Amino acid sequence: MGKRSRAVAIAILSFGVLVMTGCSSMQEIAASQMEVPTVEKQVNRVAIGVAIVRENNIMAKKFPISADSTWPKRVRAELTPKEKEKLRNLLLEDPYFSTVHYTEPIQRNKLGSGYLMNQLGGYGQIAATLLNQTVSPLTYKAFYKLEIFYGDDPNDWPDIFDFTVSLSDFEDFPGGDLKIPHEALTSELYPTLGDALASLIPINLQKDVEAAREEMQDAGAQVLKIKRDIATIETSLKRDEVQKSAQKQKVNIEGIEGLPEDYRPLSEQDIEELEEQKSVLEEQLKAAESVMEEKQSIYFELLDQAAEALQSDINLDDEAYVNLARNINLVAAEIDDSATEAYTTFGVAATQLTANQAIVNFGKELQTLALAKVAVPLNLQEKYNQRLLRLTKNVLLVIPNMMMGMYYAHKQAAIAQKYKEFTDIVVEAYNAKKEQDEAAKKAAEEERKAKEEENKG
Repeated sequence: MGKRSRAVAIAILSFGVLVMTGCSSMQEIAASQMEVPTVEKQVNRVAIGVAIVRENNIMAKKFPISADSTWPKRVRAELTPKEKEKLRNLLLEDPYFSTVHYTEPIQRNKLGSGYLMNQLGGYGQIAATLLNQTVSPLTYKAFYKLEIFYGDDPNDWPDIFDFTVSLSDFEDFPGGDLKIPHEALTSELYPTLGDALASLIPINLQKDVEAAREEMQDAGAQVLKIKRDIATIETSLKRDEVQKSAQKQKVNIEGIEGLPEDYRPLSEQDIEELEEQKSVLEEQLKAAESVMEEKQSIYFELLDQAAEALQSDINLDDEAYVNLARNINLVAAEIDDSATEAYTTFGVAATQLTANQAIVNFGKELQTLALAKVAVPLNLQEKYNQRLLRLTKNVLLVIPNMMMGMYYAHKQAAIAQKYKEFTDIVVEAYNAKKEQDEAAKKAAEEERKAKEEENKG
């Protein structure tokens, strides 16, 4: 490697290390260009994205909120080194995180690396070591919130990596013992973030705003149902593609623990019928999304009207009113940021699954995992088996989860942004009033001292 190439490699490596300790979304994008291009990594990435969507749902719809609530500050806080260390030790008990550093070198050798890793040349192994030891900020934050929502005992937490395709409960974690707080010592407790926001709206507009919100939610549920049906068809087609690709490449995937053995290849007629069903659903989706956008626009317009009315009639002397607005603002900001990061995560996973033909090559990936089994210590063999079982189950569900997750993340961010804008009015007005009051108090004190000095003279 020449001096210039070495300098470029070091620069890229330095950038990678910087990203590994920086912005969550940047890290996900950079990591995807350095990692082994496997389905498993994308499945886990989607699982974290879905967990974020579900945690956003807890904040928006499951956790009551009041002016006295303390949980909004907790979800918005940065993790301390001590909290990260605690979560890292917990993650090392997971089937994937406890065994991946044993299997990664073998998979990298057999399956190759991402584009950025290839550009590092001889420095790639250093970057690979750093990457293998890294738990992404999104994973840390997702597990940190589990502790807030489900308590200190991990046994009460849901399994983040447990996928589901159920429409009725997609926003909810399967399992887990949610610890719902009831903090309202001096103020009213509202069941959801939307209900709390409605209480800040001028009374004459509340009924219309709430009706518009319900219509928007109903329209969104119809969009999601159609998206789920389309994703189910795409899963069937992609599964068939994986099996036929494995046969064509003469990859033996029989006997892999957890892989379905009752698979029947789709005929040309089967594929044609599924494609027809998909086309019909896609037309229905266009119509449903149009209705959804219309309902959302109406809701947002009414919120804008309420915001205008609010600016001329804010009771900044009502401490409970202001504190409630501040808490809603904190939660809305966290949902907005988290949903945006989740959306980025889904986008990275979708790109990796298609650009690198990862799903098509899934048979080869399973073979590398079978080969890598010998590198895993005996005391971790059971966890390794659990890892394979989880992967072979989740790979069939990754597409519908990713599609529904992207839809939810996009909508969560849009609504959270609107809630934040609305409550910004109250928070900023209160802060401005506070500054004015402090300035007036300071001026009065200076005037008092000046008079005292004058009287002394």
